[in-house]
Amino acid sequence: MRATRAQLADARRLQRRADRYRQGRFLSAGPAAVREARAAGWVREVFLAEDLSAGLGAEFGPETWRADVHCSYAAADAVAGLAGTRSAPGLVAVCEMHTAALADLYPVPDSPGPPPPGVRQRTGWRVDIGLVGISDPGNAGTIIRAAHAVGAGAVLLLGETVDPFNEKCVRAAAGSVCHIPLALVPQPLSAIAAARRAGWRILAAAATGADVRTVTPVLGSHRHLWLVGEETHGLPSPIEEHADALISLPMPGGTESLNAAMAATVLLYQSRFARERRGHREPGDWTLRD
Repeated sequence: MRATRAQLADARRLQRRADRYRQGRFLSAGPAAVREARAAGWVREVFLAEDLSAGLGAEFGPETWRADVHCSYAAADAVAGLAGTRSAPGLVAVCEMHTAALADLYPVPDSPGPPPPGVRQRTGWRVDIGLVGISDPGNAGTIIRAAHAVGAGAVLLLGETVDPFNEKCVRAAAGSVCHIPLALVPQPLSAIAAARRAGWRILAAAATGADVRTVTPVLGSHRHLWLVGEETHGLPSPIEEHADALISLPMPGGTESLNAAMAATVLLYQSRFARERRGHREPGDWTLRD
């Protein structure tokens, strides 16, 4: 079945943030991202490029989708236009949007009921990361992907941070937006307060602060929330003032700084390695080879 102009126009509207949140849907482009969205059960509509679909049909052809997922063909340039990239992936999906609430991510101690689906609370330890004012969708998507990779509990998009369902952010995250809880919080201090009430340590990445290696015991034994800001300006002063500690990465090579995605990835893995060194592993966790 060929996509109609109306169907393509409806999908293009999802390139605007207001329309994404009005409809509760977003666009995911390319085999890797769409595969992850399908695994999560989020896909509702699929567009295949007519002259590129031969190599995709075995996995993504119309016959491979559930009956409630509408699959149609369109010209390659139309599909590329939906994807927002000149490098046409030949495949774009319209997906459901899911976000998490602070109250679910940070329940007060001894609150009744099980944790919400997707929130990692199998043990007392968890690491989350909050992005403050990060405007680059590539950086934000890369951090979401890294958080998913290390088994973090959630990613918080705080204040004037880029929309995680922006097509560039979704592409950089390579489907991870479908696998880790994302919370959009307009007031960063409210997220800090919610986490602290639930017994979390708040650690702010800063150019000057304690060497991350000095807080390894905290990283390995306590629930903690990393806060990361833009490379150029860092975290706003009020955010730093509400953190339990300012933490820096050593740079013996002499470079001035790392970009936000690189720094966040290092911090997340530092947390995970600290937990591993304490001998705590959950079933199915990855381990390093000898």
